[in-house]
Amino acid sequence: MSYDQIELYAKVRHRFNHYQAIALISSGSGHGQVSYFGDTKYTGNQNQFYSNAQYELKWKEQNDFKGGVCFKYSVLNERIGYSSNLLNKTFSGQGKQIEFVPGVFAENILRMRKETMCLITGIRYDRHNQFGYFLV
Repeated sequence: MSYDQIELYAKVRHRFNHYQAIALISSGSGHGQVSYFGDTKYTGNQNQFYSNAQYELKWKEQNDFKGGVCFKYSVLNERIGYSSNLLNKTFSGQGKQIEFVPGVFAENILRMRKETMCLITGIRYDRHNQFGYFLV
């Protein structure tokens, strides 16, 4: 079995004042694998990218609001083959899956009782390229 992996992450924030800021959060990863299970060979490669741009606002001292846009992109390539097929296995072949999911979100954190309790509320609206729209 061989396995290769790389991951990158970055976060940049600009604070306008004590109450307002903007932030960009991005990450990317790549994974590659070659495995043998008896005479079955599996090869897989996956690459992912995620980015999030958000506006942050602290209001009434006990509330933190975040809202913005995000994007996720993923590509998965898989291949299954045999060095010999004495058992007449039928699941060989290759597959490719591509996902892209743009979305918008809003979140508020309300801190109560001298920050011993908090209430987190939010809404998110995404569009998946295969499964359509989601409101959460």
